[in-house]
Amino acid sequence: MTDPRLLTLLAPRERRDDFVDALMSRDDLSGFTLLPALGFSREHSHFSIPEQVAGYREFDRFEVLVEALDLPPLLEHLSASCGRERLRYWVSRVTAEGHLPVPS
Repeated sequence: MTDPRLLTLLAPRERRDDFVDALMSRDDLSGFTLLPALGFSREHSHFSIPEQVAGYREFDRFEVLVEALDLPPLLEHLSASCGRERLRYWVSRVTAEGHLPVPS
C-alpha cells in the first residue's frame, strides 16, 4: 500500500453479520479484524434498559487496513448496512505496516 489508513468502526453486536458480509463482499480488501468492545457514553437515550443499568453497550470493533483512495467508497458501502442507526468510526494514518518476522 502506498497511502494506508486504518478504519475503525463500532457496530452493535447484533449487526455483526451485516458488517461482516459487507466487508467480505469487497474485492479491494484483503481482510479485517473483529474485536469485542464495550461502549460507554453520556448519551444513554439509545441504550436499552439493561444497557443503561450496566452503563455500557456491547459493540463489535472492526479494523480495516485500506488504501486512502479506497476509503470514501468503502464508507459509502458500509453506510448501506447501518440502516437508520448512526455508527461511530474514525480513520488513522498508518506510518508502517507489514509482516513479521522482518527479513534480515
